[in-house]
Amino acid sequence: MKSVFKAAIQRQLKQRAADDVLAPFGITMDEFLAKGRKQFTISMFQSLCERIIATELKCDFLLFGYDNDRNPHIVHLTGNGADYVYDKPGFWAIGSGAYSALSMLFFRQQNVLTELPETFYHACEAKFMAESAIGVGKATFPYVLIPGQDPLRFDPGLIFQVRAAWEIKAKPKMPTEILKVIASTLHKNRTHRN
Repeated sequence: MKSVFKAAIQRQLKQRAADDVLAPFGITMDEFLAKGRKQFTISMFQSLCERIIATELKCDFLLFGYDNDRNPHIVHLTGNGADYVYDKPGFWAIGSGAYSALSMLFFRQQNVLTELPETFYHACEAKFMAESAIGVGKATFPYVLIPGQDPLRFDPGLIFQVRAAWEIKAKPKMPTEILKVIASTLHKNRTHRN
């Protein structure tokens, strides 16, 4: 699947570069590659090459699935065609909330050996944490993919239950007692300096 996606991204990159960079000159990518050195000055040719190389799609893809031996795989494909395999740690996230989600998953020490109920909770928790990022909504539609089975869908009520439990008991909170200690210490340090 990775090679199919990579090939599609490469085709789109080639087309985007032709549309954005070469179209004003009325030439295709194939024509540029065949005749560009002769058609343009060296500096113009180099400038066009740099712009073509800098072309990227404004999207990322996260692929996951199992191979024929039922081994899980997860691959991140970027808008410039690069691919990154995350079979270890066995999870990944993309988008504006990725840093928050990944931080939570690493904090919980999520891995491919974690039991399914815990994994489900960790994934929900990571999603909830990611909602602090711009562009990440609250809507969540989890599926579980088990080799050889149809994807498992979950009733939205389960997500509401998980979210409620997380908000009441597990959501990171700031202990108010320590704030008083910090404020007192800061106050003492300021008064001793004066």
